[in-house]
Amino acid sequence: MRKISIILGVVIFIVLLANISDIIAHAKLYMFEQNKNVTTETKVVTFRDIFETLYEQREVARELEDSILYSLIGDEVRRGADEAYVYEVLLAITNKSNH
Repeated sequence: MRKISIILGVVIFIVLLANISDIIAHAKLYMFEQNKNVTTETKVVTFRDIFETLYEQREVARELEDSILYSLIGDEVRRGADEAYVYEVLLAITNKSNH
């Protein structure tokens, strides 16, 4: 019985070590979700403004996704940029029709 407990403990320890980066990433995502402040602003933006903002957001997402600790936060940032892409396209079409 003692031998089974030791083997089971070692297996659990190895599984934890193998998944430590995922565990840490989930903890960081949880802290991010708990501490983020969401604000809504209404402002007039040009195509260039939104293009530059989304470009910067995609760059931040890429850096976060490449890290071990913040990869899940990078996914959230990327998702936000992808959702805003519709507005970027709409502004691009509007911008072309005005010129």
